[in-house]
Amino acid sequence: MGGRLDAPLTYDETTGQLGVRTSADPGNLVQQGSDGGVFVPTAGASAGLLEGDGIDITGDQTSGYTISARISADPRNGLVLGSDGGLYVRGREIEQAVTTINFTNQTAWTQVVTFAVPFSSPPVVSIGIQSGAGPTARWDVRAINVTTTAFTIFAYYGELPLVASTWSAIPVAWRAEVP
Repeated sequence: MGGRLDAPLTYDETTGQLGVRTSADPGNLVQQGSDGGVFVPTAGASAGLLEGDGIDITGDQTSGYTISARISADPRNGLVLGSDGGLYVRGREIEQAVTTINFTNQTAWTQVVTFAVPFSSPPVVSIGIQSGAGPTARWDVRAINVTTTAFTIFAYYGELPLVASTWSAIPVAWRAEVP
């Protein structure tokens, strides 16, 4: 008794062979192996990857698989190519440090700070005088001219009348973060 031609599984009584019709649905990993049997590439299946739509799986179980992917250009995509050629998911973009300020006889002072690694967009910079004695208490700092690669520390005397001061190794702490 022969099976239906459109059935997923058929049996041929004459040859005693089973026949399998594989689905053409996208993402189906079932295929015919080199020996003619039904084969599911385990690397793709175990990793939950679906070949096609930006993912290619090549190779075999003996020599190993190579998985290649097309990376989305969507603006908030966190997957990036690292300097070593590997993929990683970018975490929050944060940099923080303490910059030492020195000047003599000034009522205002600016100093450019360059980020170690450029940000994807201009960060929000929080800044403050970490410690200082005497006249430093009447001074304030703020971040100005913030870009993806740098910002300027603007230190200024915060009271009238303006009084010139000298700073020697005054630490200014800052934190830059892309929201």
